[in-house]
Parts: sequence; structure tokens; C-alpha cells
Amino acid sequence: MADKKIYTIYDDHEVGSVVISDNVMCIIAGLAALEVDGIASMRGNMVASQITRSEMNKISKCVKIVEEDGKIKVQLALNIKYGYNLPDVTRKVQERVKDVLENMTGISVESVNISIADVQMQKQARVKKTEIKNSEEE
Repeated sequence: MADKKIYTIYDDHEVGSVVISDNVMCIIAGLAALEVDGIASMRGNMVASQITRSEMNKISKCVKIVEEDGKIKVQLALNIKYGYNLPDVTRKVQERVKDVLENMTGISVESVNISIADVQMQKQARVKKTEIKNSEEE
């Protein structure tokens, strides 16, 4: 298993430094992506409203962060809701993830690359056979 990367957010020799782990960066990116309308879940069906504190580390399995020349590249695996425009939704995800990571950490994000893992249908209410029969009689 590869070593986890640590990013320095702030380093002042007089007062100290602040670092952030690769895992935390992945969690921030994953949660930001889940905030976008049209995203059903992360790969593996993790939905923002159902993620507990103990499950936060699972997000990092769907997000990969690579650093090159002081900038980071983010890779996400997402499930999109059926009926949404893929280019529009993924553009919003890219913008949201980039903005949130840069605002929270101060680290420059070079790119946000997205892999659509699945398309999920909206749950529809089931129609009872009696309702169909009654509508046919009218």
C-alpha cells in the first residue's frame, strides 16, 4: 500500500504549521461532488445524506488525488441520476470540487477528472393493479 501524502496548508516558523492528509482532501472533494444536483452517489452508492462520520473514510476509495508541481489533480468516480445532462452536471461538479478544495485548503487544483461509474434511475411509485383497472373503466 502506498504511503499517504501530507499537504502543507500553512507554514509559519514563528507560530507553526498546518498540514492536511490525503484522506481529508479526498473527503472534502467527495462531499463537494455529492452536493451537486444530478449526482446520485459516489461509486459504491454512497449518498451524502446517509454518510456517517465512521463512513467518511469510504469516500476516499472513490476519490484519488495526485500532486504535480505544487498543484493537485482530482479523479472522482460518480453515479449520475438518469435524465440529467452529463456535460452540465459534470461541469458543475468540476467547478464545485475545485472551488471547495481551493477555498478550504489554499492548494491550487489543476484539474478535476470524472469517471461516470453508473446511471441510477429515480425511484417511481408503484401503481396497484386496481388503480389501473379503475382508470380503464372510466
